[in-house]
This record gives sequence, C-alpha cells and structure tokens, in this order.
Amino acid sequence: MLDALAERFVADDYRGCAAIHTMVESADPESPAHQVAARHELATIAYLRDLLVAAGYNDADGLAETLNLLADGAIITAIRLRNARPAEMAKGIAADLLARDKAGAASAGQ
Repeated sequence: MLDALAERFVADDYRGCAAIHTMVESADPESPAHQVAARHELATIAYLRDLLVAAGYNDADGLAETLNLLADGAIITAIRLRNARPAEMAKGIAADLLARDKAGAASAGQ
C-alpha cells in the first residue's frame, strides 16, 4: 500500500485523497458527503485488518487502524512535500510495528 502511495505522490497530478478532502470540507459528521468518505476510510481499515488476520498478526485491529493513520498522514504530508518521502517514512514505521507484533506473538506462544 505504501509503495503504491509513494508512486502516486510523485505524479504531476497528485492532489491528495478525495476521501480526506471530503471529510475536511464537509466537517459535519452528519453530512452525507462526510458519511460516504468516512465509510471509505472504514472499508480501508477493514480490508487492512483482513489482510493482517490472514497474515497471522496478533493485533490486527490495532495495526489496521495504525497503518491507516500512517497512510493518511503520508497522504497529507505528500501534498506539502511533493515527493515520496512521506510514504517511505510511513513504511519504515509500519515495518517496525509489524515486526514488533510478530515478535510479541512469537514470545507469547513460547
């Protein structure tokens, strides 16, 4: 996911994420536009969770939320920086979190 974002961040037409922009512009959580964008974010988190469960991660729920947060932060920061560095930084943090989860699961099983 973060590799794909890195590629997108350097595109000339990169403008960020439509869902994030929509939630910012229609900040009222009762707004239909805000609700559609929020459902998109929740669907992304659910998809990440399913991938993490299938891969055997212990805290799939927490990791999915955190990975989505990292991606959202990278998306916003890339608008300012106009390069792939935010995705690369997020990828490093994600790798550490995933390794820690796997290590914790392995030591708990001993």
